[in-house]
Amino acid sequence: MRAFLICTALVACVDPVTSPCGAPASTTYDCAPVPPGTTCSGGPVRDVPGGTLQDDKDKSFPVGCKATAPECSSLFTGEPQTYNCITFPAPTGTVWVLHTG
Repeated sequence: MRAFLICTALVACVDPVTSPCGAPASTTYDCAPVPPGTTCSGGPVRDVPGGTLQDDKDKSFPVGCKATAPECSSLFTGEPQTYNCITFPAPTGTVWVLHTG
């Protein structure tokens, strides 16, 4: 069977054979990077085989931003894994949180 790519104008190409949930090829955001401050530093930190991975370490994202990771959700069948940039009281501060509903 020949693999093919589905592309969207705003995100990235997706290979439906390897990404049954429509996950993007790399982490995407519904916001633009902003200057550092009360922001999420870098993209969400994700567990991957052999450790963790963080995309876009050199960027900062505002509170309320949603990130879509290049993997399928372990909580929502058929959907990509998503994270929200949220501010918590000290000492946690502003961090990416796995979207759980």
